[in-house]
Amino acid sequence: MHEDKVAIITGGTRGIGAAAAIKLSERIGKIALLCTKSSEAAETTADAVRKNGAECRIYECDVADFEKSAEIVKKITEELGTAD
Repeated sequence: MHEDKVAIITGGTRGIGAAAAIKLSERIGKIALLCTKSSEAAETTADAVRKNGAECRIYECDVADFEKSAEIVKKITEELGTAD
């Protein structure tokens, strides 16, 4: 596993986003899940990621909002490192 690698996953609470987060967590050590609101689905995905040994944090963000997205990416970089 590449423990120092960081992935940012949009729509990480369901469907393709959740599947991508879980699969990437087998190879990447830090996963940032972006979702429009914190939810049980986000926690479920985060728990599955953590079971694979990766660190996972949930960030609320509507990626259609450019300024908010830029703020979140800055926060992720500060907390987890630069996204790969």
